[in-house]
Amino acid sequence: MARSSPKRPKNEIDFEFWFDDRVKVFKVEKRLFRIPIHQLIEQSEFFNDMFNDATPAMDAENGQEGGSSRFPIVIPDETATAFTMLLKWVYKKETKSWTQADWLECVRVAHKFRVPSLTTAAMEFITKSQISPVKLIGLCATYQLAWSWARNAIAELCNQYRTLLTTTDDNLAIPPQLLLEIFVVRDMMWKRKIGESYPIFCNACRAPCRGPCGNCGENEMSLLPRNMMDMTLVDKIVENM
Repeated sequence: MARSSPKRPKNEIDFEFWFDDRVKVFKVEKRLFRIPIHQLIEQSEFFNDMFNDATPAMDAENGQEGGSSRFPIVIPDETATAFTMLLKWVYKKETKSWTQADWLECVRVAHKFRVPSLTTAAMEFITKSQISPVKLIGLCATYQLAWSWARNAIAELCNQYRTLLTTTDDNLAIPPQLLLEIFVVRDMMWKRKIGESYPIFCNACRAPCRGPCGNCGENEMSLLPRNMMDMTLVDKIVENM
């Protein structure tokens, strides 16, 4: 009687170190990109869903979608320049030459392709750069970002002495609920300052003044110097949004 050979032990896959080096071809506008998708799937929820939840499209002549330059995965409604920036972030983290305009575009791209790490990097740069508070608030509203990114911008608007909004675009950028909250805080701050000798401060040099600054000539004024702003009121606005 022939002796049966012993069964081989079942192999176990270590998914932490089981790398998928699949390469796919993408087409954005008229430009082709051929890239390994492991890192793209890892960092982008959009591409994770694309490759893990969907059945790959097949073509009788060219094979699986993305398998060749003749049958690429087409990314619609996107620019090749913006897609290149996304790939530079995912694969190389090359950002030294990026301008504020590039980072602003990255916020849009990160929102579309759901790349949290790029959103964080972009907002860290933008909040430290010269950007109007209204524009920053509009950015948070448009791309549904955490309102904590706009904390200092909200504080600046609460602290403005003169007209809060100057253009129709400003009105559109700030959500109505937030606008109401800002007006309430401004009213509270103004009431606290009634009776003070110098109720307003120069925006440029922070000297106390009653009108155009006699120290530097600046016309824009605030209710308080920035370092005296009561941020607990601003934090309540952020919590309510």
